[in-house]
Amino acid sequence: MIIRPLRTSDHSEWSALRSALWPECQQADNEKDARLFTSKPHQFAVFVSESDGHLTGFLEASLREYADGCATSPVGYVEGWYVFRTIDFLALAGP
Repeated sequence: MIIRPLRTSDHSEWSALRSALWPECQQADNEKDARLFTSKPHQFAVFVSESDGHLTGFLEASLREYADGCATSPVGYVEGWYVFRTIDFLALAGP
């Protein structure tokens, strides 16, 4: 399993994983969010897990101006984290 930054070629699989995490999210909103994440690399980062040539999960992170309980700014924030069901969580978490 490989953990790496999102590539342009990953967008279709990433979109499918986002839809699995947020099934109530409309496709148009999903695409809008994806464009936002990829258009502002200084504010957003997306990392994916890959196994056998396919994405098996993702983590979306951002820098926010504030977050509840934080006294500093900016604040690193995990916006979304999804691991495909059949992937063993311990394999991602490491030893």
